[in-house]
Amino acid sequence: MVNEALNEDGTMRQSQWYKIVGEDYIEKAFQYAHEADPNAQLYYNDYSLENEAKRKGAVALMRKLKADGVPITGIGLQGHLHLDDADAKTEAETIEAFAALGLQVNISEMDIDILPRTTRSNSADVSMTAAGTAESNPYVNGLPDEMQQKLAKRYAELFKVYVDHHASMGRVTLWE
Repeated sequence: MVNEALNEDGTMRQSQWYKIVGEDYIEKAFQYAHEADPNAQLYYNDYSLENEAKRKGAVALMRKLKADGVPITGIGLQGHLHLDDADAKTEAETIEAFAALGLQVNISEMDIDILPRTTRSNSADVSMTAAGTAESNPYVNGLPDEMQQKLAKRYAELFKVYVDHHASMGRVTLWE
């Protein structure tokens, strides 16, 4: 698996792998993994692929890898969503974009956050994570029924999309 190689704008993240191995490090990672185990399922995994710019970058990357004969089984949509993020239509469009490339789609780290955002970034860079404060968790005494209902409705909407696209999907893994 190659994990989180793209920036929010769909360009390649300047990770240590990129800097040391070179811009073809993803191709090499998949090729080496395939050589080590020709039966291994190989995935690209990332967050925020529901965001149009990042999705376009990931689709272009997957298209290039497949055109170059790189063995890749599928894509993992991390699914770290906020209650008001990516509507069902956007989630369906994201699945369809990757399925159209012949990739199996997995939801690899599904969770839906209900807490107010403490940063404006969706980055996986932990140095950008804001410290929690009393204001960042208004539910210290429990989740109100109204919010529980909104959360349940959101999960139901997303799982309906997954069921509707079951032919293109492998699994949904919940993140704790």
